[in-house]
Amino acid sequence: MRPPLWFALAGAVLLFQVACAARTPPVRMWADDSTAPGGGVPAPVPDQGLDTPAQPRLPAFDREPELAVLLAESAEVAFTTLRSGRIDGWGDLGAGPHRATVVAGQLAIDGRAAGSLAVAAIPGEGVRFTATAEPPGGGKGQALRLAGQPVLALAGTRVQLIERVPLEAYLAGVVGSEMSPAWPQQALQAQAIAARSYAAARWMERVNRSWQVHWHYTVDMAYGGAGARRSPALDQALAASRGQVLTLRGLPLPALFHASSGGGTESASNLFRPRLPDGTPAEGAMPAVADPACEGGCAGLRQGPTHWRWKEDVPLATVTRELQTWSREERSRPAFGTVIGVRPARRHADSGRVEAVAVTHRLKGQERVDEMPAQAFRLAVGPSAIPSTWWDRCAVASGKGGTLVLQGRGYGHGVGLSQVSAWEMARQGRSAEQITAHFYPGAALERKY
Repeated sequence: MRPPLWFALAGAVLLFQVACAARTPPVRMWADDSTAPGGGVPAPVPDQGLDTPAQPRLPAFDREPELAVLLAESAEVAFTTLRSGRIDGWGDLGAGPHRATVVAGQLAIDGRAAGSLAVAAIPGEGVRFTATAEPPGGGKGQALRLAGQPVLALAGTRVQLIERVPLEAYLAGVVGSEMSPAWPQQALQAQAIAARSYAAARWMERVNRSWQVHWHYTVDMAYGGAGARRSPALDQALAASRGQVLTLRGLPLPALFHASSGGGTESASNLFRPRLPDGTPAEGAMPAVADPACEGGCAGLRQGPTHWRWKEDVPLATVTRELQTWSREERSRPAFGTVIGVRPARRHADSGRVEAVAVTHRLKGQERVDEMPAQAFRLAVGPSAIPSTWWDRCAVASGKGGTLVLQGRGYGHGVGLSQVSAWEMARQGRSAEQITAHFYPGAALERKY
């Protein structure tokens, strides 16, 4: 799991799936390296012409929904139940470790066939099962304690391990992972509202699929399960904001957020182009806005050198290696040789952040220049190495193979709520409603249940 903001941020996931021309989808979601994630980037919205097929019927959102959280997907998954339960049509599930695989096109739990979907009913309150959740793309798993019900779903030749959990219980595992539980009450409430809105949008959009949100911040939001850090202030924030979501045209907004804006946010239309659950554009609710509270937040949290104004020296050998790795992940991406230069190619007019990067490299004896989206470049090289796409200086220093020298502002993708700014705004006496209205000026705040 990405370390929370009060630790050094290594940068994630969005993040998240990357919003880049060669890839569908953001990072996010992201979702990112913020203390936020970000959510995944949806595919482009089709033209709304006469031949556009009717949108699928969306579920009513007038009560707390139950979310399906993907924990792992592989040829074999393991989990441990802390109490005995039962799977209809399969039989009793005793307390202890269990394994699920695919045998002859069906799920097999502990070696016994279980069809294509198995829902374990484990009675009682509190933690019901434990599992090691897997990051997308591999890497070290995260041991989680989980209070929902375990679900196993067949996905081709793989098994999905899923937790079914009420939305508010899911949020208790998200907010303390995305923001320090010791932060001011109104900042925690603002974070809860944004996270609830994002999760509700994913639930509504994907209600007929086996899962709606991924546990990892590189796909959706950081989720620590029932073992996530809690505090009385966090519990109060969840209770006070219960059922409150940001909406656009009556639908929950997939609200993005990040660690630090650097003094001004990025427009969602520049980066992720998020959609509402009905497929219509949602970016109008997340434009670029000035963020004067960010400087005070970074200073108060002693994050100035990393989250306000930063300087990074990245060896060109590192840039070369990471871009070559990025290139090999998808055939449609350009091939990169030895990188010898990097410069901003274009900037967004509203936010001032770099839109595209021109990379000069030597490939097969020829010098070439290839452009790529700045956010894709940042995530390919590493979000901890390049904290944001808001660059004030970009140069290449000679010596030892060359070094990319960057100076910039902020930390994360920059869209939506800036967490360090929320801390400062809450400290200044701003309410959660005022904080969210500042970062999502096109959205309404509604209590759905």
